[in-house]
Amino acid sequence: MRRFGQYSTVGFAVFALFLLAGAIVTALTKHTAFIVAGILIGLYFLYAIKVVNQWERVAVLRFGRYKGLRGPGIFLIIPIIDTLSRYVDQRTRLATVNAESTLTRDTVPVDVDAIVFWLVWNAEKSILEVEDFVQAITLSAHTALRESIGRHHLAQMITDRESLGV
Repeated sequence: MRRFGQYSTVGFAVFALFLLAGAIVTALTKHTAFIVAGILIGLYFLYAIKVVNQWERVAVLRFGRYKGLRGPGIFLIIPIIDTLSRYVDQRTRLATVNAESTLTRDTVPVDVDAIVFWLVWNAEKSILEVEDFVQAITLSAHTALRESIGRHHLAQMITDRESLGV
């Protein structure tokens, strides 16, 4: 399902359905109350229906308190009362660690590039306990790389690349 900002395509479809139903009943009965009701009910569902893709999770917060994790699939929220966190992608992702200039154990400066494959196992904790988990992972990878380089001699890094995980 596609999302356009805070609206889902399902929400748009339900809104259009209620709008059309209200217009048809208004045309048949000549009472404008039905079109107004169709618009209001359609607007409610436009904001209430949410869709989360298979690889995503989102936290629902009711008046700022954690209510639960949703996804994948379709679900309803109470507009104005419920808010959604940022959507968390749980697919494997890639982060690059650019040339880190670090000293080896024998104080030789080396520049090392690396790539890190990562994924979110616990979406609830990544949403509620870490402000920016993507930046946290990137900075953690930089730190781990520097620490790993600092524990080894240059000769060991050159000869034992396999044991270092390279």
